[in-house]
Amino acid sequence: MGSRPRTTTIRRSLLGGLLVLVAVTGGAVLLASWVSAQRTVDDASRMLIGPTARRVDAELDRFFGDVRSRVLVACGWGERGMLSATDHRAMNTLFVPILERHPHISSMMVADSNGAEYLLLRDALTPTAWSNRVVQADAMGQEVFFREWDTASGQESERYGQLDYDPRRRIWYRQALEVTEESPVAWSEPVIFFITKDPGITAATSLMLDTPDGPAEMVVAFDLLLLDISRFTSRLPVSENGTAFVLVEQLSGQPGEEAASTMSVVGLPRNERYEDESAMRDALMFTPADSAVVDSQARLPTADELDEPVLERATRAWEAAGRPETPVGFRHEGQAWMAGFRRYTLDRNTFWIGVALPKGDLLGGVRLQRLGLLGVVAIILVVGLSRAVFLARRFSRPVEELVAETERIRKGDLEAGEPIRTDVREYRRLAHALREMREGLAARMQLEKVERDLDIAREIQQGLLPDQPPRTPGFTVEGWSQPADQTGGDFYDWMDMPNGRTLIVLADVTGHGIGPALIVAVCRAYMRAAAMGPKMALGSALSRVNDLLQHDIPTGRFVTAAVGVLDAEANELTLLSAGQGPMYFRRTDGSVEEWGGDAMPLGIAAGMPFDEARQVRFEPGDTLVLTTDGFFEWANEAGEQFGVERLRAFVTEHGAMPPAEFIDRLHTTVRAFGGGTPQPDDLTAVVIQRNAE
Repeated sequence: MGSRPRTTTIRRSLLGGLLVLVAVTGGAVLLASWVSAQRTVDDASRMLIGPTARRVDAELDRFFGDVRSRVLVACGWGERGMLSATDHRAMNTLFVPILERHPHISSMMVADSNGAEYLLLRDALTPTAWSNRVVQADAMGQEVFFREWDTASGQESERYGQLDYDPRRRIWYRQALEVTEESPVAWSEPVIFFITKDPGITAATSLMLDTPDGPAEMVVAFDLLLLDISRFTSRLPVSENGTAFVLVEQLSGQPGEEAASTMSVVGLPRNERYEDESAMRDALMFTPADSAVVDSQARLPTADELDEPVLERATRAWEAAGRPETPVGFRHEGQAWMAGFRRYTLDRNTFWIGVALPKGDLLGGVRLQRLGLLGVVAIILVVGLSRAVFLARRFSRPVEELVAETERIRKGDLEAGEPIRTDVREYRRLAHALREMREGLAARMQLEKVERDLDIAREIQQGLLPDQPPRTPGFTVEGWSQPADQTGGDFYDWMDMPNGRTLIVLADVTGHGIGPALIVAVCRAYMRAAAMGPKMALGSALSRVNDLLQHDIPTGRFVTAAVGVLDAEANELTLLSAGQGPMYFRRTDGSVEEWGGDAMPLGIAAGMPFDEARQVRFEPGDTLVLTTDGFFEWANEAGEQFGVERLRAFVTEHGAMPPAEFIDRLHTTVRAFGGGTPQPDDLTAVVIQRNAE
């Protein structure tokens, strides 16, 4: 008879197996932690260096990109004839608000090929102190106009002086003439500014203007002080002793010789020496003011000249390794450090974003992790025996929690509950599926709620549109609007004014959806409030609405509007367009006049004048057609837009129709042209027709 096999209980087997497993696993984990400590520190350093460098990169994008957009906006103003190098008051109206909203811009210039220049400068140490300088090199020689004022104290002074200065000799002027469509903004190397003698960078562009004397060049430029880069890097935490900085690669040498490269500091590291802004300014202004040469390359400090050994050794180790994209190691004061560099290119400038930190900042955490891990292993060894007793509970508990979660969902409670923690794969998959089901149900219910809210918003917005034509004897006025989404950014309105006339408005807020719909309600309210004044002129009312909108709507949003005051008794319409066009006026003989915008759209800049209103006199049968761009920008499947030419032809052919029929026919024609493509933008039209006698 053979011997009976040795048996054991499940509990004993689980206890023995668990204790062996815990002991082996704990020892392996401790051994691996000691072996891989250095690799962990290196990986953690790289993980910390990379995001920090990208954060500085994003800050530089914001820093320079914001200025680039301001340059292009000003260029657009110049193309519309809004800029003058000699009218300092008009230019202050345009550019003082821009510099107030963008404190990193220290000054800006508008210059032309006649040697005229307008300068707006803000004091770097006293932000409320401003100054103008107007130069007319060809017309007035060295006689220069100066104006200074303080917005806090209200003090103001004007004077004339002598200055040997011609903007056409400035480096930013010459570089601006070289811009292309692919690179519309020229960035100078770090240079010494003419007035402050501070180092900085100038962004400039040029445009050609048609003048009575023939084509003329105009240049728009903005100055940035390098001090603003240091304001960011000197306050950026990396680790306990780590730091971030920015270098610029400056080239020097005689013509015909190979240029020597020098790494100069433009973004100071974190250091208690730079907590005061005046100290940062002194550190960066390495070229003494009394020896600075205007438009020459700024003499910026190197790391060793600033007495920054970490920067110096990090840069030296990186260059010795061939400027790799991965972090490099170096030693400082007996400690091991790591440093990484990231290239940032701006036109002719090459910046290097550097991040350096000592490994000791991370080793402390690794040592603490080792001790904690040793304690965990010891605790697991102690409690391993008792854990086996509760093994069955470990498998049953997730099932109970899943049942409870299902019951809660069945009752309609879709809030996230406590996560179900288990290492059993099937339980984890089931918990994941249950969580996705709950989130899907919650998302569906939220979507239905949003759709209900949007339907309500649409009803409210449609309710703001007039439900009856205005009381205009001898005229027929019709309006129609159809948003591209549930809510839109277009609206039309009319209102009887105290003087017996009728206010008629058609407006288009940039974009469509719930955001522009909110702006629509605000704009409509401002229009009605401004028109209530019995003696307020149309231009003054529109200027008031513009100022209110400029403070309310976010940057990048604006409103185009055509606003008219109809005098039915005189058969005249006073019409003013803020960026709204084209507008078509069809006479009874079939001829059509086309008008564009009279002024800038609303909400871009405060203090804009609106005094270019036109007087439109209606003869019997004359028709004025106002539409938003949704009509002529509707494209078919081939990408071809309906276009303003087709819109003009439609007005010529059908403008004699009754306004309501005209709008319906126009909508049908444009939709048919689209060939089934979705409506891309809001559609709004207002037609004013004098009745035939």
